[in-house]
Amino acid sequence: MRLILTGMVLAVIAAACGSGATAPLVGPVDVDVDTRLALFGLYGGYRLVRERDEDPSEDLSQQLIAGGAVSAWNDRLTLRLDSELAFGGRNDVSDYTTRAILGADFKLLQDVSLFAEQEFTFGPDEDTADTRLGIKATPWKGGRLRTSLEQQSAENGARLFANVGLDQTWQLSKVWGLSFSLNRSATLRHPGSTPFNADVPPASGTADDDFTSISFGTSHQLPDQSWSSRLEFRHGSEEDKWGFFTGFHRELGDGIGYSASLKLFDTDTDQDEKTEADLSFGFVYRPLASRWIVLDRLEFAFEDQDGDGFDFRSRRLVNNLNANFSWNRYTQLSFKYGAKYVLDRIDDEDLAGFTDLMGVEMRRNLGERFDFGTHARVRHSWDSELYDSSVGVSLGYRVVTNLWVSFGYNFTGFRDRDFSDSDYTSQGAYFQFRYKFDHHTIRDLLLPNE
Repeated sequence: MRLILTGMVLAVIAAACGSGATAPLVGPVDVDVDTRLALFGLYGGYRLVRERDEDPSEDLSQQLIAGGAVSAWNDRLTLRLDSELAFGGRNDVSDYTTRAILGADFKLLQDVSLFAEQEFTFGPDEDTADTRLGIKATPWKGGRLRTSLEQQSAENGARLFANVGLDQTWQLSKVWGLSFSLNRSATLRHPGSTPFNADVPPASGTADDDFTSISFGTSHQLPDQSWSSRLEFRHGSEEDKWGFFTGFHRELGDGIGYSASLKLFDTDTDQDEKTEADLSFGFVYRPLASRWIVLDRLEFAFEDQDGDGFDFRSRRLVNNLNANFSWNRYTQLSFKYGAKYVLDRIDDEDLAGFTDLMGVEMRRNLGERFDFGTHARVRHSWDSELYDSSVGVSLGYRVVTNLWVSFGYNFTGFRDRDFSDSDYTSQGAYFQFRYKFDHHTIRDLLLPNE
């Protein structure tokens, strides 16, 4: 299980002088200036990654994130710097290590751009240096072509490989759309030696896995409903995959809507084969004149893995119900009830059980920007008669309209992949975002993976 929390602060600064031009900044804000010389973009943030598998130990990485970009020559040239600095004495997760990327984009023609990147990573297992050169083009309407040459240099040698990709979209009518994608990665020169530990994934780029992938998609859009689907095949030297996604949503009006989605994935390697499926239904109730907000999500998940001396099969039926009540303009109450039935089969042993969760939270505004909250949750495993609790407090700050950041601490806690996605239930300190939605954001909440 991997938990990733990221906080980000953005800033954009325009520098210009001359006569008679307009420099657009962020959103609807415009600044009237003369001739624009450059547009600077800056950002900074913090990332916390916790990774835990069957082993009771926990891998932890904390990062400070900072970077910026500057555009010049009438936006034909863009220079970029992105950095992620691990700190706190822990740098365990190889995917989130110290890294720095220097990049440049140059608009050669109106629809053709050149790009170059140099990336350095410094991790607990190895240090790497990657060089990427490529071309991005829009040769025709709806088409995007990209090709690149990349060299990865690590402790076991250098690997040179090429990437090429083509994306195409067609708007057949006002309501129907089609999409197509083709990607290919091929190794031109292999490293001179084998990795010290083949089980450790690279901190940058990919392992030595040449692949070809192709995907097809379709969509149907109406004012009050939409449907989309996508089918993808990927043939690689290490594994073969195929995946399918389809989703539908409809808004009934006055802040009420529902959705349905299906995801299927199959992965085949020399050692084993893994099949995953997820069927979900969602409902949202948020009338503008009501003080209640209700979200409900029912999910059936299937996972089947065979081979390599280990057979595993899992079936999970999970429902999460969340309700929020505005007591007055200063106080809000939230209620949650989750229930799941799990049926697992490991080799020849069957495991089954019913578990539910009940939770309540109270939040109180402290002025215009701050709020304070306290919460309690109890998880009950009925077959084993075990109880776990998560009790804590949090302090929130409103960054902009409808967006809060919260810093909290749980005095007791537990982990549950089916109940902990929307709430941090583990013991200890945490940091999270909260977003207040209205009827304009119902579709995004109902179909987050569309």
